[in-house]
Amino acid sequence: MGFVDGRGMEMERQLSVGDREALRQAISRAGELPLPVTARSLTAAEVARVDRVLIPYGLGIFFFCFALILLLILFDPDLRSPENLAIFAVSALLIGLPLWLLLRRGARRRRDYRDPQIVVEVGEGGMTLRSPGRVDELAYDGADFTFFAPVLKGRAAFLGIALESPLHTLRLDDRWFKSGSAAAAAIVSKCEDAG
Repeated sequence: MGFVDGRGMEMERQLSVGDREALRQAISRAGELPLPVTARSLTAAEVARVDRVLIPYGLGIFFFCFALILLLILFDPDLRSPENLAIFAVSALLIGLPLWLLLRRGARRRRDYRDPQIVVEVGEGGMTLRSPGRVDELAYDGADFTFFAPVLKGRAAFLGIALESPLHTLRLDDRWFKSGSAAAAAIVSKCEDAG
């Protein structure tokens, strides 16, 4: 991957620490995958199923953490007081309500999702993007993408890529594509091989 500077000379793109870690993870994962790798956009029912699972899990983790704190308050004589219970209740509301609203907002935003019926096939010679009434071929040496790799404590977690394509920017990850992160890893590896 490179870019051309103001003098017309090609220079290596400097990757952030998180991107270098994501690149390493993607190449490692791609080594385990036989080509071709195919990813397809999720159907509306699959997206709704993911959202229905996220809300209970998010709220379940919240209630579990606050139940542990409540038990600590109730069983520790030094902490057991009406003031501490009031602070606990207010804190639970101030954290729980925004969490629930955030999870609902995400689900509501994706409620109008319509499957674009996009299929991305990653092969030896290039990528093929299919959508209704359209087929596009992309070469690896000209591919442009950015990583989805959240960094926590200096370590990145490769989730996928945002691929610039003739269709639009495709977010190739498992939240929007079936086998999206596998296809993203294969694309990153093939782009690295192509230079």
